Amino acid sequence: MKVKINDKGPAVLSSESEIEIEFSNGRIEKTNTPVAICRCGKTGNGPFCDGSHKK
Repeated sequence: MKVKINDKGPAVLSSESEIEIEFSNGRIEKTNTPVAICRCGKTGNGPFCDGSHKK
């Protein structure tokens, strides 16, 4: 897995294999595409980045 930390932006997780995200409520989401995780807390789609930090 690769984690890229962007200046003034999200942490982007990518992997050649499946990424598994486990939420605090026990829900599990799996994806094969890169995932942008919000670092600023302004997202309306937490924990995923929706670009709100640009405003």
